[in-house]
Amino acid sequence: MVWRAFSLAHTHLMRTFDDALREENGLSLSEYEVLYTVASSPDARLRISELSDSLLFTRGGVSRVVTRLETKGYLQRESVDDDLRGVTAVLTDEGYSVFVPAARDHVARLRQHFLEPVGRDGRALQRVLERILAVHHEDS
Repeated sequence: MVWRAFSLAHTHLMRTFDDALREENGLSLSEYEVLYTVASSPDARLRISELSDSLLFTRGGVSRVVTRLETKGYLQRESVDDDLRGVTAVLTDEGYSVFVPAARDHVARLRQHFLEPVGRDGRALQRVLERILAVHHEDS
């Protein structure tokens, strides 16, 4: 029962966040996550390989999202000087101007749909999720 409740809640939240980001900000949840990760990096730039490692996407999935964001003008790819195969994703000014309101809206939705319902149980939920992650990390 607990697994089913977790799975349904997760699915509902991800759909809610993705639908709202698409409607209000013109971004998918995946695109937002990529912009967030790059924007949070030093100088708003991050190697594609590091971006892939920090997200739950395959490298091919990250590459496709970066390509979509590049087409929209929100990211640009730059070669890494000391590594012929290395490529960095860089947040553009236009990307920043789209990311800031999207982040504000997304945080408000996180509060409404996740943090407020969790309430004072947040620390307990965090400990449980960290235990699950620790077990998964030991297995990999």
